[in-house]
Amino acid sequence: MDKELEHLWKYFEIHSNQRMSLINYYFFISVAMLTGLGVILQSTDKNFSILGGFISIIIILTSFIFWKLDQRTSYLIKFVEERMSEYETTNIVNSKLRVFSQEDFSQQLNNIQKNIFTKNYTYGSMYRFLFSIMAINGLVGLILSVLKYCKLF
Repeated sequence: MDKELEHLWKYFEIHSNQRMSLINYYFFISVAMLTGLGVILQSTDKNFSILGGFISIIIILTSFIFWKLDQRTSYLIKFVEERMSEYETTNIVNSKLRVFSQEDFSQQLNNIQKNIFTKNYTYGSMYRFLFSIMAINGLVGLILSVLKYCKLF
């Protein structure tokens, strides 16, 4: 492997691993906070609802922060994927070995006849879905905490 390709691959590898690590941390933190929120909402003590509201706000903020971190990491990965695609186009003669330059087209072709449940989604779209679901859970937790504090729940 020549130096240029090795440099591109290391850049890709670093940011791909970073993205997976970020999502693992996010998932662990979010599940822990949702568990705490669930325990607090089951409590009969009105004062715990303030803590529930605080945790709910933290869940929403955490979802936003990790979404923005994922956006940045995704940009860095896409950036190097474009460079890898350029490298393949100019340096790899066998077109079947050009995985970076053909992946987008192959993905689109694969999804043409598929429905919402069978089509292939990108990591980014699934992560955004996860961030949204967790933020919505945080919002519901906040509403329930306020209702509980006002003794309406």
